[in-house]
Amino acid sequence: MPEQLLRDKAYNAIKQKIVTLEYDMGQQLVESDISSQLDLGRTPIREAIQQLAREGLVDIIPRKGVYISDISMWEFQKLMETRAMLELYCIREAVRLITPNKIADLRKLFSHARSLAKTRNITELLDIDRKFHEGIVGVLDNPYINEIATRVYDLIVRTWYLSFKRRPVEELNKTVDEHLRILDALEAGDATAAEQAALNHLEQFQEKVFRKPFQNRMVLKTGT
Repeated sequence: MPEQLLRDKAYNAIKQKIVTLEYDMGQQLVESDISSQLDLGRTPIREAIQQLAREGLVDIIPRKGVYISDISMWEFQKLMETRAMLELYCIREAVRLITPNKIADLRKLFSHARSLAKTRNITELLDIDRKFHEGIVGVLDNPYINEIATRVYDLIVRTWYLSFKRRPVEELNKTVDEHLRILDALEAGDATAAEQAALNHLEQFQEKVFRKPFQNRMVLKTGT
């Protein structure tokens, strides 16, 4: 297998384990163990870890090792501020830019979402959620905004997973409804309704993350 494909395979596999908390926050990563788990050599593993470090998902500590990065409550709040500014701007712009075909594509993402919620297929629901938000950002066709969005979503996705994992089925379905209300407003060309629906979606997500069980999974620290 070409070197690039091996590196991508290692990167995708490790990142998936981080996102779904199979590798927990603060856990040390040992190259030899990962190499055995993934049946890959040390070089693609090492290169994948370097990429994940650049994305902020792992910390490389000299003479100590590699650790899954923690998410502090302060960091989460700052990420949410960034996400809100990004998504609300993109929603306003998308009202005038989005096409009927794009709206249809985004609706199609949710065609099986309720059955996934019923079976609590959190990984698939998370994939739909991210594709939805990235799809709206992509409507602007701005590579710099796309890059910022990818960075924010990569860092916040573990709280996304935690939030989804502990929600009962009815709350998962409410989240589906929140996305569809955003789409309805976009389809109607109603910028005010679209922005309000997006803001409500963000507020609901933040409220669920701030429930006490989540705070126990994060390192509390204050910003400087």
